[in-house]
Amino acid sequence: MARHIPSEAYDAYFAYFTACTRQDLVSDVSTPTNLNNTLAHVTMTGGDFSVGVGDSSGRKLTIAEKESIDVTNNGTTRHAVLSYTGDGGTTWNIRLVTTCSEREVQETAGDKVNMGSYYLNVAGPVAP
Repeated sequence: MARHIPSEAYDAYFAYFTACTRQDLVSDVSTPTNLNNTLAHVTMTGGDFSVGVGDSSGRKLTIAEKESIDVTNNGTTRHAVLSYTGDGGTTWNIRLVTTCSEREVQETAGDKVNMGSYYLNVAGPVAP
């Protein structure tokens, strides 16, 4: 018997992430638990996410690149954070964290950053 996960199951899983409305670059050295150390942020929309075939099996959610984002604080970029708010933007719920290229940025120098594309790959089922 073949192993299979219906597309609807992947779609339901990815919906948790595609509901995110903000992406931040933060300076936290360890895994961020809040957005207190945000260096730059951008609004995310449904068009910033695409679902396709996974690398070896399963499905993959790709987060689009964002370019020329204004830096809002001085520091070193270390993590990209996707988050969601359901209350008009006062409480951000972190849903995905990944490391990013470290770069020293300065709001006082008028720096801008690019947030590169990345993806979340969910492999298909394997035999026990």
